[in-house]
Amino acid sequence: MIKIGAIGYNYCHKDNFCADNPNGPGAWLFLLIKSDALLTIRGREYDVRPGTVCFISPSTPCGYRAQ
Repeated sequence: MIKIGAIGYNYCHKDNFCADNPNGPGAWLFLLIKSDALLTIRGREYDVRPGTVCFISPSTPCGYRAQ
């Protein structure tokens, strides 16, 4: 069974948006990146471009923000 806790569709964050999940997101996180972003997974930073898709497990420390 799949449980969905929250969902956003075509959501636009403000320029100063920053998500920080040092203990993980708490649920599977699916990201479809639509603009340049900086993704941090387990302390390692990745420059990601539009069209990038990420699946992050519930306990993986992560964060993301616009570039």
